Amino acid sequence: MKKITLLLALVLALVLAFAACAPAATTTTDTTGTTATTDATSASTTGTTATTATTAMVAPPVHGEKPIRILAIGNSFSVDGMEHLAVILKDAGYDDIILGNLYIGGCSLDTHWNNIQNNSGKYTFYLNDGDGWESKSNVSVQTGVNYAEWDVITIQQVSQDSGKPDTFGNLQNIIDYVKGARPDSKLYWHMTWAYQSNSTHSGFANYGKSQATMYSAITNAVKSSIQTNSAFEGFIPSGTAIQNLRSSYVGDTLTRDGYHLSNGLGRYTAALMWYKQITGEDVSKITAVPENFPEIEAYLPAVKEAVNNAYAKPLEVTKSSYDKKPANDLLVMTDADKAYLTGLGLDPEKYEVLDLGITFSAYYNASGASNFSKLVTGSYNSPQHFATRIFTREIIPTGSVVKIAEGYQYRLEGWQKLNAKNTQTRCSNSTESFIMTDEIHSKYNFIAFNISVVAGGNIKYADRDALRIFVPKEVEKEPAVMTDADREYLASKGLDPDKYDKLSLDYIFFAYYNATSMGTTPVSIENTTADNIVNYLATKIISKEEMPVGSVIRLDEGYSYRPERFTELGKNSDKRGDSIATGHVVIDEAWWGDYSYAGFNVFDTSLKKLASAEMGTHFAIYVPKAN
Repeated sequence: MKKITLLLALVLALVLAFAACAPAATTTTDTTGTTATTDATSASTTGTTATTATTAMVAPPVHGEKPIRILAIGNSFSVDGMEHLAVILKDAGYDDIILGNLYIGGCSLDTHWNNIQNNSGKYTFYLNDGDGWESKSNVSVQTGVNYAEWDVITIQQVSQDSGKPDTFGNLQNIIDYVKGARPDSKLYWHMTWAYQSNSTHSGFANYGKSQATMYSAITNAVKSSIQTNSAFEGFIPSGTAIQNLRSSYVGDTLTRDGYHLSNGLGRYTAALMWYKQITGEDVSKITAVPENFPEIEAYLPAVKEAVNNAYAKPLEVTKSSYDKKPANDLLVMTDADKAYLTGLGLDPEKYEVLDLGITFSAYYNASGASNFSKLVTGSYNSPQHFATRIFTREIIPTGSVVKIAEGYQYRLEGWQKLNAKNTQTRCSNSTESFIMTDEIHSKYNFIAFNISVVAGGNIKYADRDALRIFVPKEVEKEPAVMTDADREYLASKGLDPDKYDKLSLDYIFFAYYNATSMGTTPVSIENTTADNIVNYLATKIISKEEMPVGSVIRLDEGYSYRPERFTELGKNSDKRGDSIATGHVVIDEAWWGDYSYAGFNVFDTSLKKLASAEMGTHFAIYVPKAN
């Protein structure tokens, strides 16, 4: 009886703990990890554990009906190129795979040749038999080359010198060694990619920090030093595949740091290029994507086109036909959505589907020892989740409907401040849909959701509609109303209130402008984790025509604003405005100067108050009525 009583007490405690997080939540098995981890070094393979060699360095004999063995003598760019290659090869029917990568970070041709001459065991030897990467330390090029009867061996230059053929002096020495050791292996050059346009890599200066210049130099180096060398079977135009895809709606977003490829889409594109160039097989049949990156499925048409075009024209960019981002089908209010809302007694016409901003293979741990409001992407259980973007109460207002599909669960994560540990009890996983309440918003300034399958297992791309959030449609904004207090203020300054209108400012909560770095895009929850955004309101961008000379700015005591001015929409300014604590300003030509647009950051001078609608009442702009 005592055991039963204790069990009931524990159950009751769990229910009460979660009651503050979401209404009528059901406690289920917690599958969200609590150990925050980060991605490993830029060269490491994802989802694997590095191990030191403990067995003889001899590959198993060929045994499959469709075997393939590929070795790279490379660096982190060969890691990028080969990371997802085994996934693709297995999907293509290869049943006996050995991939090898002799890796030293930033290794140049000269360093490779020096190591070969001295039989230096300085390499990490990454190996993949089709079931994931492992690594062996302190390996020499000789050991790697002799490990297996390689079908293909690739060579490449360090990225910053990939467009400088004058640095290829030892290439022929490496070729002679490889062909002497493995005369039957086909030799390929790995043509790497130009850096992202905003890359801060020091080697980008070799090309005037121009992506186009770097790409042109890389292709010219291939023409002069690779195509003229009969030892090469060919070259793998990863750089062209990446450049082709950059011309699509994906844009210049394929690196994770400005030069190494993004762990998902960037690396997958390069791997598909390796597969196509080495095998010559049809990429249209490839459907498999890495389980850690199910979102790649949505990009496959554009990726395959980029690879096919690079295969056909390897030394020139072919503009993608996928220049417009496909419509997000998850934002369509379906008949099932309408029926669900109707069943709750709500009018579907008054709601819209919220864009969740999903990140796959990721979750938040708001109460963990680290990470806080940053996604956990490298943990063993990251692939079991997808996470939404972080929302404010303005994005998911009270009355919004949160619907979780059967068989799935969510964990509501909340923060009082970004980049800080949640001070409330962390919510449990729940399978219960609910309507957002003021109680939840009173506890958190920011919320997000982790989604997982109740039965366990990795999340798939098809699971992306497991969570649906319906938010009330915005009502048409009414013009700002001139109050008695506004009229009294203008009169106190010797101005006729009947000659002015009050300007609608359309505040953005938890946001501010930084004219020199973000232009007219506000710094907000959409693009930063800076914890100071909670103290700011940002007005809409206002043109000089909307706020002409003679307009009046009113500021109440205890509050401040910073005017950010712009010559063009979407472009940075040369300087930022100063913070102002003056209560009365009349706009003149000098205030506008050469600028045509302005936005205002409004805040409590002490920067201790959270941005709110009430804060917005302490700042106002009055504009002269049109004649």
